[in-house]
Amino acid sequence: MITCNALSEERNLLEEKDFQSIHVYTEQVYPLNYTLEGKDDGEIVGIATELLVAILKEADITYEINMVPWSRAMHFIDSQENVLVYSMNRTSVREDLYHWVGEIFPVHVYLYGMEKNKDQLPNTLEEAKAFDIGTLRGGAVYDYLHKIGFTNLKIIKSVDRYMPLIERDRFDLFPFFEFSLVMSARRLNVDPNQFIRLMEIEELHTKLFFALSKNTNKEIVTKLKNAYQKIKDDGRYQSIIAKLKSPSIRQ
Repeated sequence: MITCNALSEERNLLEEKDFQSIHVYTEQVYPLNYTLEGKDDGEIVGIATELLVAILKEADITYEINMVPWSRAMHFIDSQENVLVYSMNRTSVREDLYHWVGEIFPVHVYLYGMEKNKDQLPNTLEEAKAFDIGTLRGGAVYDYLHKIGFTNLKIIKSVDRYMPLIERDRFDLFPFFEFSLVMSARRLNVDPNQFIRLMEIEELHTKLFFALSKNTNKEIVTKLKNAYQKIKDDGRYQSIIAKLKSPSIRQ
């Protein structure tokens, strides 16, 4: 016979287990967070993933990482509790919407075009309004360009689709992190030298972060922030980030 006390204790244990669990969502951005097979159901790896797993283990938080389109990741973090999304630009618009666990890496976002079209490409962001731009719905670039009046944004499902689609003339320009464009192109068997860097989107010169949904349990927020700081203090953060190389692209 199971006593009321036993049932209550079991229920408390289950609630505590759920209380210390989070759902994690990310997208394909090489070499930070990506799947070895290039498919969303493959093993999720990358430098940011390695760093996150170290933080979660240090905090003793159970987790499940899912590879999804960015728009879906944003839907989850905006609508559910105990959700972590990475790697997210920490912009002024987003500042009060999430809990920011810790920095992953500083980034510069540039618009790129095709080298073969360089004589016809824009020189300023204002001129770029006349060109079709591939971008992710719900991404920082989309949000910013839409806010300042761009109406020529072509929605792309995944970052991995930028380069193959611009090669097929589906749009004229695309945004990308400076540090990862060459590595991403080579991973996709695309020649990075066919792209030309045009201009920085200065508003998006920010840092990538691990972000938690606003209604995440406060104890989880505290544990993850403390774990991040411990990993940074003892040198594990630096060892992981040191693996990140930054090949440049011609401009």
